[in-house]
Amino acid sequence: MNPNLKVHTLNVKSFRGINHEISLQLGDITIIKGENGTGKSSFVNAIEYLFSNDLAFLKNKTINTNRAAFNWLAEKDDAKIELKFKKKKYVKFENSKRENSIIFNDILKNTYIRNASFILNRKKLLNFIDGTQGDRYKAVMELCGIDKIDKIQSTISASKSTIKRDLDKISEMYENKLTNLSSILTDKHNLSLDECISELNKRLKDNGKDTIEKETDISGFINSLDLSDTTIILSKINDFKRIHDQLDISQLKIKLDNTLNEYEELASDNLKSYHSLLETLQNSFDYIELTNSDICPVCENTINPSEILPEISKKIEDMNENNSKFDNWKCNINQLIFDVESEIDKCKNLNMILDDLNKFTSNAFFKFNFDILINFKDDLNNFLDFKKVPSDFNEFKFDSLNDEITSIKDNLFEYESSQNLDDLSEIYNMLFTIKDLKELEARIFKLTEQFNVVSKTFEIFIKTKEDFIKNMISEIRDDIKNYYEFIHGNDLITAPDIKLTGPKLIDVYLNSFGDLVDSRSFASEGHLDTLGICIFLAFNKKFNEIPFIVFDDVLTTVDLPHKERIGRLIVDQLVDYQFLITTHSSLWAEQLKRLCIDSKRNHIIHELIDWTLEEGPITSKQLDSEDKIEKYLSNNHRDFEAAGNTARRYLEYTLTQICIANNVKVPINDKYDVGTLFDEAKNYTLRIVQGTSLEPYYAHIWGEINKTRYIANILSHYNKESSQLPKNDVKKFCEDVINLNHAYKCDCGKSFLKLDPKSNKLICSNEKCRDTVDMNSFSEIDFGYSEGKVEL
Repeated sequence: MNPNLKVHTLNVKSFRGINHEISLQLGDITIIKGENGTGKSSFVNAIEYLFSNDLAFLKNKTINTNRAAFNWLAEKDDAKIELKFKKKKYVKFENSKRENSIIFNDILKNTYIRNASFILNRKKLLNFIDGTQGDRYKAVMELCGIDKIDKIQSTISASKSTIKRDLDKISEMYENKLTNLSSILTDKHNLSLDECISELNKRLKDNGKDTIEKETDISGFINSLDLSDTTIILSKINDFKRIHDQLDISQLKIKLDNTLNEYEELASDNLKSYHSLLETLQNSFDYIELTNSDICPVCENTINPSEILPEISKKIEDMNENNSKFDNWKCNINQLIFDVESEIDKCKNLNMILDDLNKFTSNAFFKFNFDILINFKDDLNNFLDFKKVPSDFNEFKFDSLNDEITSIKDNLFEYESSQNLDDLSEIYNMLFTIKDLKELEARIFKLTEQFNVVSKTFEIFIKTKEDFIKNMISEIRDDIKNYYEFIHGNDLITAPDIKLTGPKLIDVYLNSFGDLVDSRSFASEGHLDTLGICIFLAFNKKFNEIPFIVFDDVLTTVDLPHKERIGRLIVDQLVDYQFLITTHSSLWAEQLKRLCIDSKRNHIIHELIDWTLEEGPITSKQLDSEDKIEKYLSNNHRDFEAAGNTARRYLEYTLTQICIANNVKVPINDKYDVGTLFDEAKNYTLRIVQGTSLEPYYAHIWGEINKTRYIANILSHYNKESSQLPKNDVKKFCEDVINLNHAYKCDCGKSFLKLDPKSNKLICSNEKCRDTVDMNSFSEIDFGYSEGKVEL
């Protein structure tokens, strides 16, 4: 941990629920207070994305990150997230890329920092305290940023299993061949390979042939034997038998049936539209969650967001699970295609052997047609692309093809028996068996070596990993106890402990009335939550190199006395850390504030009073443009150029919001100036209000701003004329801009008005506001418009 890395500012723009750039000053203790839905977590999400380039709640979901992470009204390139530290140190995301000052190059290699594990939210808390032993283990590994170790372990374990499976298979094949050879050579069935070679050498001597020595190359030895055409025929028949034994055509039907059953379970008639439905559901969820709309974006019926969102979320979760099954089904289809290709290659080789046999014998060994397999492979590829009806697969008669090949094999063996081949022919066959045994023996030796190496590696890896985790837990155990006892010193449930109890199992205990029990046995939800917080703080002490910790509304179940103890722990004990704490509880915020004052800890409170789609989070302390204009024009400042520039930006903002609220067809997301938006907004308004009692009012408002809009053009270019503008003209321009803003601002003060020609009413663009004004019965006292006309 580097104590010099103190954060002093967080800047966020165009990210999650934040539209226009907001800058938050951060103290030793920073509190973001606001009701649910005011945008608190958007600031936390921004910090998480800044370090991890991801958002944890989007993982394993079919959500478009660019759509969900960045503001609804902006593009990814518009987004900016910046943490400023002392002495010009910073970490920043801007123009779709992250950059940082040199000191962070090494710090960001720390996976704990890179995973933004210094942020604690309710989901992380529950993953640890309310999970199984395996869930707790996984949560700890992810928290420490070392969950990749388990992936490496799984890879080593899979390699070990694969080698063992191959070794067992080859060993079984070796034993079977050796037993069969033993029974042919002698009455015994348990000869070793060397004993079999010794017996075969006797028969070679009896036939006047050279014998096999230890260093003899069996392939060369076979080729040196002069057995003329008989040798070739026997060799070909032996090759046919060997390949035939490897055929697995009869199993294709079983594999196909399994695949079809999986296909039926996945509701095949919906697969083509499946992904579109999933995307529609996710987009609907994002829209409802972001806008808190009570109108369904698909069917436009009235809905209750708090009821419908969990239902959509459950449906998305089920569909994602089904999607995983679908991906698995595709893997199975591809494996089946691979198996068919293997059978096709074997059939080709069998027919080539039959071609060769026809050259050396007077018998006609007819080839077989395996087009059935080729057609089956083509149909499987079509099936994978949904171009073939599954029922058509019943046309394939795999058994008939298998029977035909088996019949050919039987004819070859009958031919072999009918020729009364001499002892050398039998010797020839046994030599091939010995050749196979030698090759299998070499493979067994190599696989045994590999298995021994990977087993030892796995054993060392497991031991090293377990030692690392045990040491890590041992190092944080005392901190967990100290933090917990500071919070619960006088409670009956005390003395927490944490242990690694299995290869991937972690248990957490509490001393409940003198007995060491699972933490979930008797502890209240509040006890469990504080225990989770203590574990999180202990991990931060060990792994967090930045003295910065974030609590995102994690004390919802803790009562006020224990909240105060947690506050004292944060304020008085963890003095080396900065805390950013979000909460919807005014009492908790007030507690923290009082504790900071008592302990003389620097603290800052940012209160969010509302959120709108256009403006994002609204803070109680924001100095808006009108306040700034009034300040610049006051006798204490008399800064007319600053007032004019603020008014110009305020005019651009107002025109943009008018266009957004009324869906005026201009490309809102681009960077436009006053000249681009002015006529579109004015012409649209005057066309809609034409013939209503609103027409004179808006005609006057637009007429006045039209007279002074030239000032905006001069100020936007920062030329010499901007400092020479008549002061009264600048003042009049400021008044006209404010009056234009008031003419479109709802009386709720939060959102802009929509001119609705269908209902002939002015409607607030904030769906939570129900105030309206009839265009035909408008008077300037409605919505406070008469008071809205300002004179600065």
